[in-house]
Amino acid sequence: MKQALRQKARELGKSLSEAERQRRSASVYAQLVELLEAFDYQRIGIYMPMHDEPDLGDLYDFLELESKELYLPRVLDDERIAMLRYRSGDTLERNGRFALREPELGASPMLEPLDVVLVPAVHFYQGYRLGRGKGYYDRYLAELRPRHLVGLSLGLLGQTPFDPDPWDEVMDFVLQPKTNDTDR
Repeated sequence: MKQALRQKARELGKSLSEAERQRRSASVYAQLVELLEAFDYQRIGIYMPMHDEPDLGDLYDFLELESKELYLPRVLDDERIAMLRYRSGDTLERNGRFALREPELGASPMLEPLDVVLVPAVHFYQGYRLGRGKGYYDRYLAELRPRHLVGLSLGLLGQTPFDPDPWDEVMDFVLQPKTNDTDR
């Protein structure tokens, strides 16, 4: 079931116009900025978006202006990711099966839980994340769960249910486009 949902989300993501993706991303961005204002935090895990994930635009530059420390995931091997320090302008390289833009190896990984981690997904149901199927975030979060875990999605599958696996980590907050923001 999960694999079929991933496939459907990939297809929907590919068919999404850039204007619609930006509308959906803007809705998620606005909610995220409001949510982050309520948190007391210094270190935040971010991500570089794929085509079917919310693009958070200028958020990273804004966070740096606010003197927040940014961390990006880096795939280390077939099972693990680490969060590495990121600053605007740092060189990113394509890495791994998904060709994600990630920090170059060389920075030491953060070995303590971050204050906030933003986790992208193709879908959420009842706080559970449907990712890409490799379990990187689940393993990372089981070991280094942050104070605030925020899931972000473009909401392509609506409220489609799925059964979580025992190892799936539930999000503290899930942000998806508000319906009225995407029905234009």
